[in-house]
Amino acid sequence: MERVKIKILGISCNHRKARNTAWLTLYALKAAEKFGGRINEVANIETEFIELGDKKKAISNTPFSAIVNGQYRCISDDYITSELIPKMLEADGFVFGSPVFTGSFTSKFITLFEHLRAWATDGCFTDRPAGCVAVATMPMGGQDRCLEYMDMCVRTVGMIPVHPLFGCSGVSGIPNGPLPGDDDGTVIAVKNDRFAQWSAVLVGRRVSEVTVMKKLAKRRLGRTYDSEFIQKYSLPFENNDSWAWRELDDSDQEYMDNLDRGKIKELDRTFVSRPKTPRDGTVKCKILGFGCDDSRGGDTNWLVINSLKAIEKFGRRIESIGSFETEFIDLADKNVRACLNCDHYYDMPNGGKPWKGSQYPSIDTYGCIIGKDFFSKEILPKYAASDGIIFGSSVCLLTPSITFRLFSERLVAGIWSGWNNLKPTTNIAVSYDKEGGEESCLSMMNTCNRWVEAIPVSWPHGTTARADAPDSNKITVKDNANARLLSVINARRVAEFALMTSLAKQELGDVYKKEFYFVVHPPHGEASWEWSRLEKEEDEYMFALTPKELAELGK
Repeated sequence: MERVKIKILGISCNHRKARNTAWLTLYALKAAEKFGGRINEVANIETEFIELGDKKKAISNTPFSAIVNGQYRCISDDYITSELIPKMLEADGFVFGSPVFTGSFTSKFITLFEHLRAWATDGCFTDRPAGCVAVATMPMGGQDRCLEYMDMCVRTVGMIPVHPLFGCSGVSGIPNGPLPGDDDGTVIAVKNDRFAQWSAVLVGRRVSEVTVMKKLAKRRLGRTYDSEFIQKYSLPFENNDSWAWRELDDSDQEYMDNLDRGKIKELDRTFVSRPKTPRDGTVKCKILGFGCDDSRGGDTNWLVINSLKAIEKFGRRIESIGSFETEFIDLADKNVRACLNCDHYYDMPNGGKPWKGSQYPSIDTYGCIIGKDFFSKEILPKYAASDGIIFGSSVCLLTPSITFRLFSERLVAGIWSGWNNLKPTTNIAVSYDKEGGEESCLSMMNTCNRWVEAIPVSWPHGTTARADAPDSNKITVKDNANARLLSVINARRVAEFALMTSLAKQELGDVYKKEFYFVVHPPHGEASWEWSRLEKEEDEYMFALTPKELAELGK
């Protein structure tokens, strides 16, 4: 197999040079390099580290964009426009770092992304994998919220944040280092933060893994990638730019227009689409759509089915390469039991007892203690065998439905089995009252997806809509063009990611089973996850690195 060339760019958006955020960003890049060394027969991974805290780099705080030669571009003459963006256009994946300021990211981080918006309209960063790093001076210092906000910015320019959990979270003050008032600039405190180092490895590894898989799949797809995959998400500026993919085929659109609440209820656990017998050498993907409303039928489920119809259309267009089977499941009346919070003694491998070696014990030694209800027997096996998921939920108190929360809790049982690893998801949130809350609901749904190690691939955050009261007979979202468009875009995003992952696994063969990780939660007992640390020489190099030396690297 001819090796693919990968470039991963690490950008630290700190105000002070060569400190904790920069160190962790570089640590994540070192993890990517280590992974590259282990799969060098299939990929050549190169990394570059850049700090924006260097005062010699003139950066405009008011980037101005305009249409130049028919293209929307940032025309501010500064370091980001003239030097950094050309490097970003050449890169295949990214690691972004930011210290926590006022519970969010730094002004340098948002300035960078304001510059990127102009290029995003032309799809310059579409679907490029990214991971995020955040550092605060104390535990619970806003790292999670900062990472969530960084995640939103990454999505908005078309990238896919692929970091598991929230990303990399570090603590630079007590208990790892001095308080801000005592910091003399000579101590890199996150060297004492083992969790931050571990999560930085997760970020670097996940970005490099997805980047390699995406590039292998893109090479195999050839011209099909350019002709059939979404290249950009922002609306075209010219009327002659045809986006035929954003509409369903006429027959499917007529079907959706005639779909009422009664017909939606009849579709529960039925196949929305079943492809022809796949050709030899093609891949087959299974996408599930879950309606997590508290009542059956209705607007949320209509959008879920509309999403599955969009995937059906995509499957017809790429049938020479792959096929899609889709199924709709309404969880409203399934009586999903709550997690028993069994203290993990049943869902941990080997009953939570220590074991030796790097391999997990047999699967019959662990799993959810609730093993005989409908959810365990019927839903979880289908979920485990699927390649992508679409969740739909009503908004309740600005958060997802009880049904969605119950479902997410029970998915924790699948973490140790690797069910969710690299599984793309997207979310739909529908508000049935005036208080709204769709975006905050989507934010929580994306968080739940990440926490069970799936990859929420929604753009920009997911699909939002408002509808009449649940007891109304009208399907309001039929008339909501924006919600329909977003449901198609995000369904396509799930389908494309699932297809490319499946193609890449074929290309990688045994390398995937040997070198790509399946479970990212911390190891237990005496199991050795040697990938969770850098190589000894690299680790020693990082711990010996002084602020002065780090500053030289970030120039």
